[in-house]
Amino acid sequence: MHNSLISIIVPVYKVEKYLNRCIDSIINQTYKNLEIILVDDGSPDNCGEICDEYAEKDNRVKVIHKKNGGVSSARNTGIDSATGEYIMFVDSDDYIEKDGLQYLFEEYAEVDILIAGWKMLFNGQFNKYIVESKVCDRDMFVDEYIRIFRSGNLILSTPWSKLYKRKIFVDNNLRFDEKNSISEDAKFNVEFFSFADNVKFFDVVLYVYNRDNSESATCKFYENYYAMQKNFYISMKKWMDIYNKKEYVLYQLVQIFYASFCHYAINCKTKIAVQHLSHMVDDIGNILFDNVDKFDMELGGGYKKYLLKRKWYKILIKWKIVNFPMLFKKKLRVIMNKNIYLKNFLIKISRVKHG
Repeated sequence: MHNSLISIIVPVYKVEKYLNRCIDSIINQTYKNLEIILVDDGSPDNCGEICDEYAEKDNRVKVIHKKNGGVSSARNTGIDSATGEYIMFVDSDDYIEKDGLQYLFEEYAEVDILIAGWKMLFNGQFNKYIVESKVCDRDMFVDEYIRIFRSGNLILSTPWSKLYKRKIFVDNNLRFDEKNSISEDAKFNVEFFSFADNVKFFDVVLYVYNRDNSESATCKFYENYYAMQKNFYISMKKWMDIYNKKEYVLYQLVQIFYASFCHYAINCKTKIAVQHLSHMVDDIGNILFDNVDKFDMELGGGYKKYLLKRKWYKILIKWKIVNFPMLFKKKLRVIMNKNIYLKNFLIKISRVKHG
């Protein structure tokens, strides 16, 4: 069996409730050749002391205490300290399966990224997401990325349940974007993927994602949500343009529009969120208008004249609102009745739809 040293980086911040479970799951791996880097990101609770206790018991554990800078800053600090052939990221409210790493190296192939399946823990229930075992070169991996993303499996948008070859970090000075707190993982991945020569998928569960943690960043509201999503879009587009995947670029643009609209609408408390909605529609409309020749066929044809004739942003609103799922429409009705700013915005959209 292959016996590479794996550097496992764990950013730690305000997870006292989950931290022991996380660290125990790493220490108790049946695969033993590990460098465990616990980055205490200025946690105000007892997390730092808990990390130090583990370092005293196990010489594979290294603890770094730093001023709070966010999860990307903590991961980057861990990357700078890592010495393993591969780097793995584990969030401190999650955990990994006991035999997961052992299986990966029993079936090892010399590749730049190893990717395994995962489970999501939500409301006490587990949902499993498995990928088909295969090895992909650069061209195959781009197609596989698109297929998996469209299937709804989030594995290629996250930094967990993967082993990344450290040499690629070193050779290309790759780090997480510390200015972004939304889609920074997806942005980092597409940048790393663009340098990878080959990838191996494994049809086993390695990682357990804890969606029950209400302190998770995915549960928070961000005013600049769309701007951070757009940073991911720019990196993704740069990678996809190499392989002439224009249709997928459009697909991602629509997904970002939809995700951002949902984020602002569902979390809308003040007029500010609606202002962000309007800015987002204008900006995405500009992207569509600037690329209308590329997108005309994907949009069904005939849109160029329409965009030139009318205010171009209206077609985006009209096209996407018509396709909103019924469940989300119901949620919007509830929110709209409580929020006059959002109500006025949706009334405006409705007029465009029927105009």
